[in-house]
Amino acid sequence: MKKILSLLICLIIIISVSGCTNEKVLTLTSENKSISISSNIDLSSYKLEVKEDNSDYSQILENVNRYVTYDISLGENITFDEEVEVSIKIPDSFSKDNLVVYYVKDNELKETYDVVIDNDKAKFKTKHFSLYMLAELKKEETENVNKTIQTEVETKVEEKVEPKIEEKVETKTETKVEEKIETKTETKVEVNQDESKEEPKVEEPKCIAKKFSKKYTYFASTKEECKNLGYNAIYELEDNGIMYDTFGCEEIKDDCGETYYGVYFNKWVGPNSDDYQKVNY
Repeated sequence: MKKILSLLICLIIIISVSGCTNEKVLTLTSENKSISISSNIDLSSYKLEVKEDNSDYSQILENVNRYVTYDISLGENITFDEEVEVSIKIPDSFSKDNLVVYYVKDNELKETYDVVIDNDKAKFKTKHFSLYMLAELKKEETENVNKTIQTEVETKVEEKVEPKIEEKVETKTETKVEEKIETKTETKVEVNQDESKEEPKVEEPKCIAKKFSKKYTYFASTKEECKNLGYNAIYELEDNGIMYDTFGCEEIKDDCGETYYGVYFNKWVGPNSDDYQKVNY
């Protein structure tokens, strides 16, 4: 009887251990807790390796206060068909405003990822792993919040004013023709004197506000507003069946030379991990 009980206990232990080993692992965390990866994919067969890269990248950076770079790996040339979420712990010396992640390769900034701040973590999504840099951008100059609204109002006013000016010019021209026909010689002299005066010229607009060299459906006057637009847009497009992998914000100027930030999207075309096609939607 004791032997049977012992065998049963052994079987229960073996079944319990094998059941535990089959559980899915959805989050991996580095040893120093600075980096973690989360996904719907079972990550139990992968090992997260993180090395801090202390190389000097200042020569390829602009408008950056400080940065930290990590070499993130789950194994050699590991890529996924769907995105995984990477969380980077924000260093105490960093401000949580204006943070961005760069994908670095061959001493170049290959890709830009906008981040979502969750307490002390900066999160972004990717399909591959390599050298990633968390950077704090310099604060931009303060802009007038109502600038965009005022520009739209001015554009509408110009559109309304121009037809009225044309009507006035046409009315004056018709009146002068009638005066020339009906008046005598003496009157014609006065009319000629009036003709010597230059007619007010209708100044055509020198530029068109918010007209860009490329099509940008989503743009804003500040980079922070652009990030929010892009983050909402990529999910909105996904709901409508339009799939993009990442997005970014780039500085653009309209026809009048005003600075804006336009949202662009990236689509992974493979087979290499950095084969992305840039799209302005």
